[in-house]
Amino acid sequence: MRVERLPRYGSQHGGTEPSQILEASAMKLSEVGKRRILRASSALVIAGLLVEIGSLLWFHPLSFVLFAFLASALVGLGMLLYLLSLVFVVLPPAEGGK
Repeated sequence: MRVERLPRYGSQHGGTEPSQILEASAMKLSEVGKRRILRASSALVIAGLLVEIGSLLWFHPLSFVLFAFLASALVGLGMLLYLLSLVFVVLPPAEGGK
């Protein structure tokens, strides 16, 4: 079985032009907004989980209040923000006719 290898020098200078490979337009605002909302919702959920871990390791009556109200609120807000991002951030329809 013969294995063909790419040349070492000039292997990325193929016959296609860069404008055919890459998009010439900037990233769409809705796509940027969706990523930002997903990043914020995941940060809220992670912060809530870290507060829950900290409250489970802390032996004090206030640790239950911290767990029940603050950590649950952070996780709940993160989940709500994620669900809202699924509903309200809508990508525009594809241009291919589908």
